[in-house]
Amino acid sequence: MPYRFLAALALCVAAFADSPLTSTDIAAAYKDQPVVAKALAMKASDDEILRFLADSKVALEFKIAAINANGWRLPSERESNSMRLFNQINADNRYKNFDEFLNGASGEELICVAYLRAIEMYDYHHKIGDKTVAIARLAKRKSPQSYAVNIVAALIEAQQAFDSDWCEVYAIADRLRRDSSLIKDMRDEAIANIFEYMDLYGEECDGG
Repeated sequence: MPYRFLAALALCVAAFADSPLTSTDIAAAYKDQPVVAKALAMKASDDEILRFLADSKVALEFKIAAINANGWRLPSERESNSMRLFNQINADNRYKNFDEFLNGASGEELICVAYLRAIEMYDYHHKIGDKTVAIARLAKRKSPQSYAVNIVAALIEAQQAFDSDWCEVYAIADRLRRDSSLIKDMRDEAIANIFEYMDLYGEECDGG
């Protein structure tokens, strides 16, 4: 049996249980960070973790790792952490509403909210909403040189493409990998973990 067929078959089987947002292990590269380790143990976000995510002094890569550590939760365990984070960021009532926040927030704040929104899905068949993708793209426009912002946005966009075009899932990540203009503000191990999974979808493109 040809290798290409076997690889494609294995990917098809895996995809029923895996997807770009559920299978890219960013947190493993940051287990030395206490809040990330706590999030890994809890598989949830408490008030301490949300304050950590809202703290402008915390490096974005640590926040992304903490969000990634939340994992994929079942509907009964789901709550709107993205809105809890918005409320934490807006504790001083700088913004009258969420739309005003979108206009005034930094790229780092927006990508954290978008990432939390993206993992707050009912199940593996629930599609990423256009608004979540729009928030991620707005984050990219506000922080165009941040690798961390761009890679999370790419994962969100890839998740949206997941139901229709697996080659595009690969291409979204690969285009980012080829962009030498970005400032690498994530650990090499985290980046390698992301592409170890995303590269599986390259088999779906013409020529493998």
